[in-house]
Amino acid sequence: MAVHLQADQLTETVQTVRDALERAVEAPMATYRTTTRLVEGLRSETTIGTHRVTTDQTAPLGEAAGPSPVELVLAGLGACQEVVYGVHARLLGIPLETVTVEIEADLDPRGFFGAAEVPVGFRQITYTADIRSSAPPEQIARLVEVVEAHCPVSAMLREPMRVEGDYLLNGQKPVNA
Repeated sequence: MAVHLQADQLTETVQTVRDALERAVEAPMATYRTTTRLVEGLRSETTIGTHRVTTDQTAPLGEAAGPSPVELVLAGLGACQEVVYGVHARLLGIPLETVTVEIEADLDPRGFFGAAEVPVGFRQITYTADIRSSAPPEQIARLVEVVEAHCPVSAMLREPMRVEGDYLLNGQKPVNA
């Protein structure tokens, strides 16, 4: 019984947030921030709010103390899709037991090491969403369309965007930079 009550509360919360966003006069922007720090070898520690995530490389470059940064991108895609499934299933009134997303991507390491003039990032990402639901196939097909149209991480990976960076040297902006 507690599980159903919690799910009903989540459905109500999702609808309340959607209603508020529809009434917004100006586009509300959510800003996300992380801080990463190289701590040892190629192991980094990322702070996301109150959470800490360790990233590392597999042997021979690292000790696999955590997922690699590119694996985190794939994890972000899968987790984001699952959230979008959960939100939009509630908005559409579609029963959803669970969603599991399996993702695979190929990366040519020669680009990372500068060993060849090849793309540095993933060339293609493929995934399969295993949706468990008692809903009819037509409703699930509609839900899949909605998820494809509203998943932020998927959109970021599909569409080019401006990415800008700067650097400090010993905490200061370099004079000659």
